[in-house]
Amino acid sequence: MLALLGAPELAFVINGATFLISAATLLFIHIPPREAPETAEDEQEKGWLSETLAGFRFLFRENDGVLAALTVAFVGLTFTGGGIWTLILVLSDEAFGLGTEGSGFLNSAYGAGGILGGLAAGYLASKVRLGPAVIWSTAATSVVFLLLGISPAGVLPFVILFVVGVLDIMVDVNGTTIIQTGTPEKLLGRVFGAFEGVLILAMLAGALIVGPLIELLGARATTVVFAVAGLLIFLTCLPRLRKMESVLGVRMFVRKVPVLSGLSHAVLEDLVSRMTLEKVPDGTAVVSQGEVGDRLYIVKDGEAEVVARGEDGRETGLATLSKNDYFGEIALLRDVPRTATVRARGPVELYALDREDFQKLLGRSEKLKSAMTGTSDARYVETQNSLLLRR
Repeated sequence: MLALLGAPELAFVINGATFLISAATLLFIHIPPREAPETAEDEQEKGWLSETLAGFRFLFRENDGVLAALTVAFVGLTFTGGGIWTLILVLSDEAFGLGTEGSGFLNSAYGAGGILGGLAAGYLASKVRLGPAVIWSTAATSVVFLLLGISPAGVLPFVILFVVGVLDIMVDVNGTTIIQTGTPEKLLGRVFGAFEGVLILAMLAGALIVGPLIELLGARATTVVFAVAGLLIFLTCLPRLRKMESVLGVRMFVRKVPVLSGLSHAVLEDLVSRMTLEKVPDGTAVVSQGEVGDRLYIVKDGEAEVVARGEDGRETGLATLSKNDYFGEIALLRDVPRTATVRARGPVELYALDREDFQKLLGRSEKLKSAMTGTSDARYVETQNSLLLRR
């Protein structure tokens, strides 16, 4: 709008001011200092190059190539990102009849989509699995961007860029979460440095090649070429990306469990290394009333019914547990026998944590201990009241 009003200099001033506001905001963020980890002398002598390469080695060698595939798939998108602003400018002027100033409004449609994408990513984080979410949003971004190259003038280019904005943010949020999920805390800085470095190189390549391609093929054809290149790169990575759930499953799962989601990355990383997966057939009792409790369970998939047996031997239904629910904490916190029986209702998959590891986890998070204790007290009272009513 400022460009249309003949004040592009003011637009630059306002844009610069927003960066200063962002920088000033960081002054209000308190980040406690961390003690430098103790390292052996031979590790201290490796120097910055070895430290930097450690991030690349982890990114491209560990986790059965899943993080490498994710990075390469993102390369296809950021390669397109390197050329998108030039393409929007030329398309606006030559293909859509909006003039060069019209590119500002097209970019605004992208930005509005980004705002919605940020809100959607936050909402969907606890609703959908990270693996499928990043796969489908990455593929959809390339397909939708391809449509921009063949779109007629009018409203459609604005709609397409709005959708691209939504998808871009969702890809970025999901991808960043997956990288963080699969990386040990001590390597986070180096791995993200490697990840962002690769993406910036891809963006640079896209920015360098877009001009000659426009001269050679035209803006529309160049847009299609960029989109197809991103889609082909994604399809090459797809077999590895489909292994994401099996390779990083437990790490991604624990971040979806409400009672665990607030734990630090270090605590979660320690937690997942101690959890074991158990598969329970239909009708099988996972825990039985009266037995000694030695494990906490979290439901990964399926449903389980909670029942308590009264003095007359009859069972009373107490609750139905589903994905992300946990049970078994009463016996561990109160040091009493199991107060109820939990039975699989259909095939159930559970993550289990033994007593000793559970106590260590509570010792590392007062917030988690308070939440678990509150749930334990409420469930214990509910069980006892239900049994009293049956007498």
